[in-house]
Amino acid sequence: MTEIKERKKKAIIIWGGAILMGIAASFVMIRLNFYLPCPFRSLTGYLCPGCGATRMFLNLFQLDFIGAFKSNGMLLISLPFILFILAEMTVSYVNDGKLTNSKISGRIAVALIACFVVFGILRNLI
Repeated sequence: MTEIKERKKKAIIIWGGAILMGIAASFVMIRLNFYLPCPFRSLTGYLCPGCGATRMFLNLFQLDFIGAFKSNGMLLISLPFILFILAEMTVSYVNDGKLTNSKISGRIAVALIACFVVFGILRNLI
């Protein structure tokens, strides 16, 4: 039982740290109007499937859902599925000490990857 408590504590620290770092980075980017360029776009001139993710998260941070959708709609729509997969893996880690997921999460992940590939191609054709 103490192992589960230790893993739970570790998971809370990791998730809490990630959330705090995201909030801090958002605050800095908004205040300084500083955004990291996409290396893929810088090299090729094409938008990658993740282009606009920073703006999307900053818009979400400011509760601008329309702006978030315009920045990267695919990622915004995918967020609940991604969070489900991460939550399932966290619960698996806390309970079993392993980062595993169910078959449904694996299928969701494969579907998301396929959708992002198609999205990345289509957003450069339109």
